[in-house]
Amino acid sequence: MSATVAVVPVEVSELEQLAARAGELNRAQARAEAITSDTAQFVADLAARFGSTGAAPAPADAHDELLFYRALTDAQAAIAARDRRGARIALQRVQDALAQIVANNPVRDGRDANEVASWLAETLADVSRQRIADVLGVDRRTFTRWVSEPATRPADEDARKLRTFARTIVLLLRGLTAAGAVRWFELPNRELDGNTPARELAGYDAAPRLERAAYVLLGGDAS
Repeated sequence: MSATVAVVPVEVSELEQLAARAGELNRAQARAEAITSDTAQFVADLAARFGSTGAAPAPADAHDELLFYRALTDAQAAIAARDRRGARIALQRVQDALAQIVANNPVRDGRDANEVASWLAETLADVSRQRIADVLGVDRRTFTRWVSEPATRPADEDARKLRTFARTIVLLLRGLTAAGAVRWFELPNRELDGNTPARELAGYDAAPRLERAAYVLLGGDAS
């Protein structure tokens, strides 16, 4: 028997740093006549960090993630071929892809809780707001006000649950429909000691536990 290894997502702040580093290296490459050792090492480190047994580039839209991996693959090929121009183009694409993942992340730094609520309402449009509110542990009118009335701010605890819920939904939508993702929150989960993910949202350590459970589901548990 073998157990599924849950792939832990990288935090958005690290992706911002990696995007900035890709830009720095690209500018340095513009002044160099050949591929620099720093560029080669950066690409190798990215491949190790985000390879099949490594981390995931934060909870990301599948299209954004595909753009990143294509850019990384092209960067590796350019390094192997000692193609300075190709490496520069690939570095720019890596930077752009990482920046896009950050920009599109529903729980990126600086995005307020009302925007997260609106993102959830739009992304889960096929699911009743009552069910979404039930998962969050609030009444439907409260959730609707968060979506439609920016002046109605979620309390700190509610904002934390919104962000954790949204972050996990991004992961689940890689393999489930919107309705299926919400249903996952409603059912007991053995990775959570038999608790429902909705119940787990109340815990302050909910984010890593829910993300791990979601990755186990998406990876398939072969234990």
